Amino acid sequence: MDRRSLLRLLGIGGLGLAGAALGGCAQVSPVPRSSPVAPLPIGTDGTGPGDALSAILLAALAARQQPASVVPQPLDTAVAAVGEGSPLVMGVYGWTTLQRRLAAEEPPPSEELITTLATVVAPEVNVLRASGVDGALLWAAPKRTVTSLSAVRTALREGVLATPSWGLTNAAGVPALEAAYGVSLPTRTIEDAAARRAALDDGTAQLALFRRTDSLELDGLQLLEDPIGIETPDPLVVIVSATLAEEHPTALLALGAAMAALTQEAFAELRGRLATDPQAAAAWVTTAGLG
Repeated sequence: MDRRSLLRLLGIGGLGLAGAALGGCAQVSPVPRSSPVAPLPIGTDGTGPGDALSAILLAALAARQQPASVVPQPLDTAVAAVGEGSPLVMGVYGWTTLQRRLAAEEPPPSEELITTLATVVAPEVNVLRASGVDGALLWAAPKRTVTSLSAVRTALREGVLATPSWGLTNAAGVPALEAAYGVSLPTRTIEDAAARRAALDDGTAQLALFRRTDSLELDGLQLLEDPIGIETPDPLVVIVSATLAEEHPTALLALGAAMAALTQEAFAELRGRLATDPQAAAAWVTTAGLG
């Protein structure tokens, strides 16, 4: 199978991974090698969701006898790093990444997001089809304090807002809260989602910004209603070095199949299971029929 056929099969560029691709995985043979294969580096930003996704991708590759390893990589420089081949693979958030590349304030239509991102990062980087996992930004508060963003301005006048540093500039984060709801609270920058949750629990913050993928940290909190609709879909996608299709076609198929099978519910469940069971990702790969 040549590179163009493989990319078309995988839906790289946002066309989607067709069901036929899953059935055809066994027809693609690894590139013959006469020496041991170096593990494919998979990047993680060190967050709970980032570590969980890297574990899932690692398990999907292992099921296809594709050696891989996990390496640290900040999200804000992920596209450049993957384009240079270190790492070769990484999960990113589609809309957030597009903002960083274009300084865009308004997202394209959801059905065009992945193709737009793929165009922007080409030719050094390819984008696999989006998973069913949404990392949209949302606001949370302790229970029994406030239930809607429309009430924050009056209910939390003396409050403190906890946000990661990127939330201060993300178009769907603090700027959207201020513009749409008139909320202007003192901010406390806390990068780690678990630490933002702790700040809500101990009362040092009254409102905090999270992603939908922060399922463990959001458990038990009040997710605030958004009547104006500032929440913007931010799908979890995998970007890969453009060299992967030629040098590791079986690995590329394994990654595409894993992302096609991953849902919001499965990802949240895996995050919880991986906290206590390092083999949870491998078990999910087997259950999903990806082995």
